[in-house]
Amino acid sequence: MNYNVNMNGIDVDAFYNDNTVKEIFFPLLERVTKLQKEKGRRILVYIAAPPGAGKSTLCSFLQKLSEDNECFADAQAIGMDGFHRRQDYLTSHTTIRDGKEIKMVEIKGAPVTFDLKLFTQKIKEVLSKEKVGWPVYDRMLHNPVDDAVTVTKDIVFLEGNYLLLNEDGWRDLREYADLTIFVSADENMLRKRLIERKAASGNSVETATSFVDYSDIPNVRLCLTNSQKADITLILDEQGDYHSDKTTLRMLTVAKRDKLSAEERIEKSSKIFERLVDMPEYKEAGNILVYASMGSEVITDDIILDALSEGKKVFCPKVISRKTRDMKFVQITRIEDLEEGFQGIREPVITDDSVIYNNDQEESTLVIMPGTVFDRKRNRIGYNGGFYDTFLSNNKGLSTIALSYDVQIFECEIITEAHDIKPDKIITESEIM
Repeated sequence: MNYNVNMNGIDVDAFYNDNTVKEIFFPLLERVTKLQKEKGRRILVYIAAPPGAGKSTLCSFLQKLSEDNECFADAQAIGMDGFHRRQDYLTSHTTIRDGKEIKMVEIKGAPVTFDLKLFTQKIKEVLSKEKVGWPVYDRMLHNPVDDAVTVTKDIVFLEGNYLLLNEDGWRDLREYADLTIFVSADENMLRKRLIERKAASGNSVETATSFVDYSDIPNVRLCLTNSQKADITLILDEQGDYHSDKTTLRMLTVAKRDKLSAEERIEKSSKIFERLVDMPEYKEAGNILVYASMGSEVITDDIILDALSEGKKVFCPKVISRKTRDMKFVQITRIEDLEEGFQGIREPVITDDSVIYNNDQEESTLVIMPGTVFDRKRNRIGYNGGFYDTFLSNNKGLSTIALSYDVQIFECEIITEAHDIKPDKIITESEIM
């Protein structure tokens, strides 16, 4: 999706991947809309990011999406750049950099060059007053323009480099935010983007490069290494597209799954069950290692009952140690053998007579896995415990099938780690991957 906007006196031509809009931005707007309704007041959402990460354009784009879609509450985008100290102040005041006294204007954009006291005061006003004048920084004038916009909306996206900075004074800003987002990116990529932006405001490439390396890059490093952990983290890639980290993807996708009604989950789970029991991996398996569903997960009770009725050996997971990610599969002979255990999950009880699965058994084995997020390359994000990755790495060669609703399938490739194990197949209510 192309997005053209003038940001602080500079025309910006941005592009956002349609899948990113659908999978990340829409769920985010759904979340803040719900949050505003729950709290019944104006809410403030921080988008913190290092220089050059496109946070101003992103905030503006989120505002446009909210305005163009009736299902979202209207949002308003504002920035902290309007709290740059004025140029005459920066040229007449000094600070210390690397043990040397320099004029503030030489490192314009560093935390010390902002009026933090005034910024904090204005944030408080946004949360306490119905209408608030807000300054905007004009890159062509090199100065803020006071009360350039008026804050009126119930959802406010506030962007800035140091909203989550873990330093005295700045650290206190977090208490005013209802939700925090951090955008991370590669330092070298940001350097290139910053030089291009500086040159676009009338500087030569040489001057822009010199300024960025001396002034902006230390600020980039400061943001990347000394920001508090946000509620949501987005990652900016070389193409200017945004990706969610595992925690964010898990949160956004489970929220979508939770929105399915009980009737929808039953209907979709029934279709998944029909696909599964018709597959040769299931028919030929003597051992079925299957999770006991909870919450909004794909329901597995029918799978357990069918496997038992077919004379298969059914094993369900039991968490032994979260620290070592140790999980055993314990045989059950009836669904009533499951009791509430680790984090409310239904688990078998281990007794002296319990049969624990081991990979030395002659019968073929099928592992039926849960998960929160999947993509079309069969990458999987679980529940952050690492239990299935650990179990499968210790029991190689087992057939694996993951169960998922369509709403859990992410069209973009998700970020995984070397130890993450893909299922052999994924079954949803509409397809097998």
